[in-house]
Amino acid sequence: AMHCDGAAVLARVVSTLVEMMTDRGYANVTRAADVFEALEEQLPIVSSDEANAFVALESRVGIRTLRAYAETDRGVVSVSIDGPTSFARRDADVLERGVEFFTVPMLVQNVTKHRLVPRHVPVPSLPSGVSPDQAPKLLRSDPVCMYYGWKAGTVVSIERAYGGDQCHTYYRVVCEG
Repeated sequence: AMHCDGAAVLARVVSTLVEMMTDRGYANVTRAADVFEALEEQLPIVSSDEANAFVALESRVGIRTLRAYAETDRGVVSVSIDGPTSFARRDADVLERGVEFFTVPMLVQNVTKHRLVPRHVPVPSLPSGVSPDQAPKLLRSDPVCMYYGWKAGTVVSIERAYGGDQCHTYYRVVCEG
């Protein structure tokens, strides 16, 4: 449950952003020295060679804020209470660099560390005899997919243990949606 201590919630979001960018293999992941100053100045809260992560003070990210975020040559990870406006989402689609939108509740906890979420690992290909169109799908909007930033076509193995200690491996192909 999310409580009303804004500073504690922000600290957890920043921590998850650092873990997320590190888990994606981004280089030189750095958290802002003064998170509150970065918030006020619309500077990256967490940065890396591949992307900058921003946390918006307004509840929805609008076009003006998004364009300010996108002034660098890196990808943009935008975090806000309610996500982007429909205009900002449309604008993000035409930008040359990748823009990803997250809401605060999506990042208060690292989804990959939840005890009910099995381990997801990208693999080079599906097992022989299985074609991508017959394989079960994993939507890009899935929280684990969003966390890792996987693109459509990525093959993911998921290890699940039912009851005993025997592990079963399942495969999914990431698709749009």
